[in-house]
Amino acid sequence: MKNERLKELMEQKKNNLVTPLDQEKYQIVTELFKSDDCFFKMKMETAFGILDFLGVKEDEALTLYQELISQEVYQKVVPKQRLGISPKRK
Repeated sequence: MKNERLKELMEQKKNNLVTPLDQEKYQIVTELFKSDDCFFKMKMETAFGILDFLGVKEDEALTLYQELISQEVYQKVVPKQRLGISPKRK
């Protein structure tokens, strides 16, 4: 996970886990975030559920989601092999 805002949200949530269900959800989200391209692999509804769980306000969620799936992020995190780009040969 490279997004600084998500790192902050995860740290805040870690310090405020109240129920066993919250702890379980936190562990699941932690596993998901091990993959930098996780937001490209999930449905939008799932992403918004995660952002809600992390305490992102509804009016900020869309903006953050758009940042997480931006073209710039996509080009950084998705391996070139997946894009069908072959290495240059001499």
